[in-house]
Amino acid sequence: NGHPVNILKVQDISPFGIGLQLDRRLDNGCRISLSYQRGTTAIEVHGTVVWSSVTAAGSDNESAAFRVGIYLQEDQSALNVTLFNAITAG
Repeated sequence: NGHPVNILKVQDISPFGIGLQLDRRLDNGCRISLSYQRGTTAIEVHGTVVWSSVTAAGSDNESAAFRVGIYLQEDQSALNVTLFNAITAG
């Protein structure tokens, strides 16, 4: 929704969706643009947050983090597969 969010960790990924740990909360229904860049590879996909939760703060001064599940747009399936292959390959 026009606000950048830092990705702390990719929890899981498929060509249909991605689970992320973020530094701030995103609401269900929020539309996202996800940019991935590594070397000469640059990919941008779009999706919608379908679930979100808060992880508890850790005991070693870790702050709370936010987890989201994002459903990737079906009409960009070729890009979704490219992102999946790029992340799982390396």
